[in-house]
Amino acid sequence: MKRSYPPRSRQGVSRILEAVIAAALLLVTFSAAIMMNRSSEVKVLQESGDLDRLGYNVLSTIVESDAIDNSQSFLQVNTILQANLPSSIYYNLTIYNCTNANGVISFKPDPTYRNITNTATFFNAAEISSTSTIYTSPNGLIRKLVLELARAGQL
Repeated sequence: MKRSYPPRSRQGVSRILEAVIAAALLLVTFSAAIMMNRSSEVKVLQESGDLDRLGYNVLSTIVESDAIDNSQSFLQVNTILQANLPSSIYYNLTIYNCTNANGVISFKPDPTYRNITNTATFFNAAEISSTSTIYTSPNGLIRKLVLELARAGQL
């Protein structure tokens, strides 16, 4: 008995069809991998934006309360931070005085305000937000407030 094989033209078409299906599978696999990778980046960008927004809101509250110029300013600023930030947020507020020496403007840490913080270090945080603002007091002093925030679960 003789075996019958499909004509050569059909074998060529089936090989081309097989190659097209394999290429489509690879394309779908790589596309899915890229989309999975991008979705994790969006979360980090959104988290950073949320921390920035929170930081600016808290700095605005501190500036509007005139807490920096009061005699009990350190305690008042610390109270504002604790009241306006969730307990799951680590913070570090540094206040700088603006000095003008021979036309050169520089910012030096204000000795009145020790580092106002609720954590020892930010080095291990995955995402740190740093927001700053310039504050001019009624008596003419210019200060720069820098607030760093990190989510507690990321340290």
